[in-house]
Amino acid sequence: MRPGEALLYMADFVRANLSDPWFVGMLVLVIFTFAAGLLGVLRAWPSQPIRRGVLLYHLAAIFCALAFPIASGRFVAPDQWRYLAVIPFLGLTWFSLVVVRFRTARVGVVAAAFVASTVVPVVLNPFAQAWGSGMTGLIACLNEDGLTSGYGDYWVAKQVIFLSDRAIHIAQLDGASEMRFNFDARWFTQRADGSAFVPNFIVTDRLNEAQLAGRFGKPTSVSSCAGSTIWHYDHGLRS
Repeated sequence: MRPGEALLYMADFVRANLSDPWFVGMLVLVIFTFAAGLLGVLRAWPSQPIRRGVLLYHLAAIFCALAFPIASGRFVAPDQWRYLAVIPFLGLTWFSLVVVRFRTARVGVVAAAFVASTVVPVVLNPFAQAWGSGMTGLIACLNEDGLTSGYGDYWVAKQVIFLSDRAIHIAQLDGASEMRFNFDARWFTQRADGSAFVPNFIVTDRLNEAQLAGRFGKPTSVSSCAGSTIWHYDHGLRS
């Protein structure tokens, strides 16, 4: 993909996700970060060369982290930018450098940080609960049927393992093949408790059922629960 196409891809991605509160929050954070950094640079420019240099370094670091992937055309999946976790921390550094310039504001900064550390988790908690609420029904169904080892896509695997406290082990698939991304190779052969991984079900959400049937064969039975389709097998599936 050429750089210009990557830029258009980014613009389309932004427009398509403006209704997502998480995305909007991150977008606001990025805008605020640049605004705070620029404000700090402007205030420090005439008389504080060291401070100005620190702020310019932070500004350049974040700008390059965001702009180079687009300009080079090599990073065209904007959702993967969540791995650039250093950006929010650089933003907080900028904010601190800008605000504590005023001695009378230092107490306010400490108070604001304390309030933020208390309020932010409360504000984000409903979103975190919503993230996992879609899996609680599925986990209940799997527990009811005695299903503890199976296959699913990346999102089903990650959420079910985490929310079931590793009682249910799901190895992640892409299509009908092992998805070897953000993974541990042992997940495909071993459960978290150290016992052998012998899958006997597949949660087919977002997977290609034709490919699944081609690799694992037709299921013994099929059930639906909590909006998910589950393929049941009366034997262990080959890896």
